[in-house]
Amino acid sequence: MRFRVFQYPLPTAGDLSDLNAFLGSQRVATAAHHVAATAQGTMLVFVVETTGGPAVRGPQAAASKIDYREKLSAEQFALFTNLRAARKAWADAEGLPVYALFTNAQLAQMATGAYATASDLGRIDGLGPARAEKYAERLLAILHPHPGSLTEVTSPPEPVMTGKASSQQP
Repeated sequence: MRFRVFQYPLPTAGDLSDLNAFLGSQRVATAAHHVAATAQGTMLVFVVETTGGPAVRGPQAAASKIDYREKLSAEQFALFTNLRAARKAWADAEGLPVYALFTNAQLAQMATGAYATASDLGRIDGLGPARAEKYAERLLAILHPHPGSLTEVTSPPEPVMTGKASSQQP
C-alpha cells in the first residue's frame, strides 16, 4: 500500500483539482481527512492510501469481470453455485457481506480443486488457516457430499405414517 498526503490551507479557495485528479487515476483503498492546526494556520489534510495500481474504469472495468459459467465446466459451475448459495446463507446469518467470507475467485478455486481438509482449504490464496478452519466442515460437506446427506439434492422422502389414524370429526 502507498500513502499520499494532500494539504490545503483553510479557508480553502475550493481548488482541489490535484487531489481529484489523483483519486481518479489510482485504485484507492482508503481516504481520510483531518483538520490540523500548524504554525502557518489551520490546514485541511487528506491522507489517501492506494493499492499501487491504476484505476480501472469504463470498458476495461467491465472486461475484468469473470463469467464463471464460461470458465468452469458444467459440474464445476453447479458446485460453484451451491458454494455461493451457502456463502450467502452463512453471511446473512453472521450479518456480514458475502465477500467478507469468500470471494467468487476463492469459490471457483474450491470448485475446481481437490480439497479434502481444512489445511487444504487454507492454501487457497487469501483464505488463511483461521477462516479455513472455521468453515471447513461446512465447505467440505458441499465439496464432498455423502449419499443421503443434506447437501446432496435428492427427491423428497415418502411420507411415513406413524401411530393410529384418528377418525374423530372436528
